[in-house]
Amino acid sequence: MIEVLLTVIVCQLGYIIHKMNKPQKKEKTSMDYSKVMPQYIGKECELILKEALYAIDIMYSVTGKIIDCDESWVVVEVTEKKKPVQKMIQISNIGSLKEIK
Repeated sequence: MIEVLLTVIVCQLGYIIHKMNKPQKKEKTSMDYSKVMPQYIGKECELILKEALYAIDIMYSVTGKIIDCDESWVVVEVTEKKKPVQKMIQISNIGSLKEIK
């Protein structure tokens, strides 16, 4: 019984040492869209988000006209069921931005 316990402890220690020696993954540096966003006001754009926003019915991307922005929020006007709807999105949640011509 003691041999089994010692074997488990040695395996756990080996696993921990292996994980500690593994190089850490570098996080992607995201672009600061708060500085770039004002030049897109009044233009049709597609915003691709880092994560889905279920509360405002956006599944990873939204296409619409950028109405207003400040250093942390952007207001996008989208058309849903033939009606214009304005949605506010945090700039920190934006993964990429494409202008639609």
